[in-house]
Amino acid sequence: MNTDIKRDAKVSGIIGGTLVVATIALFVLFRPAEPSAVYWFNFAFSLLLEVLFSGLFVFGKSRQLSMPFYIATWTYIGCYIVLSICTMGIYFALVEPGVLTLATELAFPKLHLPYARVFDGIAAIFQENESLGSIIYFSVFIALTAIWIITIAILWRTDVAYTESVQKLKQTHEEIINFAQQAALLNKKYQRICQEKGIRYETHSNNSSVLDKLVNKIQFLTPNVLQSPVAQRRLAELLAECKTIINEADAATEDQIETVNKKMNSFVLDAVDEIDMLKNTTRK
Repeated sequence: MNTDIKRDAKVSGIIGGTLVVATIALFVLFRPAEPSAVYWFNFAFSLLLEVLFSGLFVFGKSRQLSMPFYIATWTYIGCYIVLSICTMGIYFALVEPGVLTLATELAFPKLHLPYARVFDGIAAIFQENESLGSIIYFSVFIALTAIWIITIAILWRTDVAYTESVQKLKQTHEEIINFAQQAALLNKKYQRICQEKGIRYETHSNNSSVLDKLVNKIQFLTPNVLQSPVAQRRLAELLAECKTIINEADAATEDQIETVNKKMNSFVLDAVDEIDMLKNTTRK
């Protein structure tokens, strides 16, 4: 991942640097005799858009955004950049005499002269009242930027919650596997003890010992069950109690083995019922 980030940073740096140099050259080349506030705003904002375009690619990778949110983020960034460029172009066409008419005739030749005059009339308003045009221009950018910032903030906040939820589910799934493995090991040990002491487990199912019921019940737990600390603690206590009974069975004499076996059967029935209760509780 670090190698990819460094490579992306290098590529983005080359692209961003080229765009910045080209932008500075164009603005210097077409600089008016008396630069207005709008000119300097466009100059600075163009550089900002280029930095945004080249920089957030690496920033997104370094934050390890999930792919759906990563794509959505870049979609919003792309829309913001395109809308900003279009706003600059429209404003330029409105304030420069004849530009809007020429652009209209080239892009929409079928509109003919009457419609071109309408557009020239709109442009005249901006040309005759420069302060009004600047206010409208800056207001559009403020609105676009505010909407973009709010959207990106909500998107990234949602992504953080989504990522945390996925990681939590993954961790819970690993805990279920851990509990199931512990139960399986206890089951193997109890089976060995039963074979050594001649204890038979008769059933019509495929279970080889009474503990198979408990192992299967734990294996098929859902992650939402173990999201409760109470359920985790109780499950650990059940396995500890099971281990204690197995040790009793291992140390039991021939006279005691039947009693211990009944104790294990009773324990498994109670444990299975308790796990079902925990599952039902977490569904609420």
